[in-house]
Amino acid sequence: MGPSNDQTSQARLLSAEDQLRTAIGAGQFPFVAAWTDAALATARVSLGDEAFERQWNAGRELPLDAVVAEATRILDAPAGPGPLAG
Repeated sequence: MGPSNDQTSQARLLSAEDQLRTAIGAGQFPFVAAWTDAALATARVSLGDEAFERQWNAGRELPLDAVVAEATRILDAPAGPGPLAG
């Protein structure tokens, strides 16, 4: 089974977030940095180093409207069965 689209999008969108946040000189709360580090580590393991780097580099090049469109598509997608399903 290959990596999920969630991990691919996660790597790309977190990269875009890092690029945009850095460009405007914004800081990051420690709890957000801890979550981001964990999410990136999970994505890297799931995708593998080479695919992760491709997605990271792609995210850094995304224009803001594409970032918003991708994030909106993900947030608007129907949720799968949760832990209480069944």
